[in-house]
Amino acid sequence: MASGKDRDRRGRLHTSEIIRAASHPTRQLILKGLKDQDLSTIDLERQTGENRYNLYHHLGVLEEAGLIESQLEDGRAKKYRLTRPESARETFFQFERGELADPRGLARILESLAAALDEPIADPQDIQSVTIMLRYSDE
Repeated sequence: MASGKDRDRRGRLHTSEIIRAASHPTRQLILKGLKDQDLSTIDLERQTGENRYNLYHHLGVLEEAGLIESQLEDGRAKKYRLTRPESARETFFQFERGELADPRGLARILESLAAALDEPIADPQDIQSVTIMLRYSDE
């Protein structure tokens, strides 16, 4: 049986893979597109402007990290969707300046984060996006 220390190490390694997968600009576009609806590779190709080879690479990285899942539709076309929180060990939220319904939303998130850390956030007016990850226990 794995010790608590081993479990923490594996969790951190898995988390770093997820962060790496979610931080690439093309993968962020893919995740943003899948936020509202399931999309085919053709839809994602149009949305990202990536050629099919690069797109499949990025989709593979996101699937491997457990952020998205695919399903074969009509026996030949793949549709992608975000992994559902009930089936995920981690869930990500990405907040972009100017894309929240409340124009002060990002500032409030940063204020809450600064309060939780009990230290100021450097240059909050220059921050364009915030990514938050929630990790669920295995039990």
